[in-house]
This record gives sequence, structure tokens and C-alpha cells, in this order.
Amino acid sequence: MLKCILKNAVRSLTRRQRRRRLRPLYLKKHRRSVEAGFILPTVAVVSMVVVLLTAAMTIRSFDRARNASNVRVSQAAAEAAAPAIGSTMIIAGVR
Repeated sequence: MLKCILKNAVRSLTRRQRRRRLRPLYLKKHRRSVEAGFILPTVAVVSMVVVLLTAAMTIRSFDRARNASNVRVSQAAAEAAAPAIGSTMIIAGVR
């Protein structure tokens, strides 16, 4: 009986030792120093993308506003010149 108890105690002790030695292999813990190296480049790339997209959208918005303003000015000039253009065409015989 005592022999059986000692045998089981030794087996369980060796199992515990095996578990302790194999645990790091099964549970691969990420080291903070390795993870820390990915934070700064990720933040930098995301920040650059946000800044570039914002700048592109702002530039495009101002360009479209300027283009719309130029279209309105050219339409107003064409409407203002329409009577003069129409009368010269009538005089010339072109309808």
C-alpha cells in the first residue's frame, strides 16, 4: 500500500514537473517588447493615411467650388451677352 502511494506521488510529481516545463511551449506568451515595436509604425501609417485622405478631400472640395463658381460666372456672362450676340446674328442673317 505504501509502495503504491509513493509510486503515485512520484508519478504526479513528475507530471507536475513535465507540465511546468512544457507550459511555456504550449502557452506562448507575447513579449511586450515585441508588441511595442508594432504600435508606433501602425499609428504612424494610420495617421499618414488619415492626413492624406483629409488633404485630398479638402483640395478636391475647394477645386469643385472654384469650378462651380467659374461655371456660374461664365453662364452669367453668356446671359448678359446674349442680346448683343443675338442682335449681331440677326443682322448678319444667321438664325
